[in-house]
Amino acid sequence: MDVVNLVNGSFYMLGAYLALSRTQFTANLFLAVLLGMPLAVVFGFRLERVLITRLYERHDLHQVLLTYGLILVLDECRSLVWGNDVHSVAVPALFDCSIPLTENLSYPVYRLVVSGSCLLIAAAMYLVIQRTRLGMMIRAGAANREMTHALGVDVRLVHGFVFASGVALAASPLSSS
Repeated sequence: MDVVNLVNGSFYMLGAYLALSRTQFTANLFLAVLLGMPLAVVFGFRLERVLITRLYERHDLHQVLLTYGLILVLDECRSLVWGNDVHSVAVPALFDCSIPLTENLSYPVYRLVVSGSCLLIAAAMYLVIQRTRLGMMIRAGAANREMTHALGVDVRLVHGFVFASGVALAASPLSSS
C-alpha cells in the first residue's frame, strides 16, 4: 500500500486488551475471537477511510507523524480504559498443558497452537495473494494504483480491505495472548 505504518504494535496492544475484556465477559477465548475479529475489521476499515486514505499520496514524514500520533492516542485510550496495571488473558483449559522436552524442561501446548495458527494464516495469505483474483488486484494496486483504477478495480476498496485485514490480524486474540 506504500504507507509507512508505525501503529501495528498499538493494534496488537488494543487487541490484547480487548481480548482480555471479551474473555472476561464471555469466559471463552474462542468466542472472544469470533466476536473480536469482525469488530477489528470494522475498526480498521473505518480508520483507513477516515485517516490513512489521506496518506497515500503524501510524503513519508506525514505518514510517520500520523501513525505515531495514533500510537499516542491509542495508548492513552488504553490507559484510561484499562489502567496501567499488567493484565493477561488466561490460557484456555484445552491448551493449558505442556509437552516434556527433558527431565526439567517442557514446552507449553498453547504456544504450539498459536505458532501453528500463525503458519496456517501465513499459508492462507500466500494463497490468497498469489492464487486468487483478489490477490491479483492487491498486487496490481500496490504496483500501479492509477493503472489498476483505470482497469476498473476499486483501489480504495481494495486498500481498505487490506488495511482492515491487517488490523484484524494484529488485534487477533490469538496473536495477542
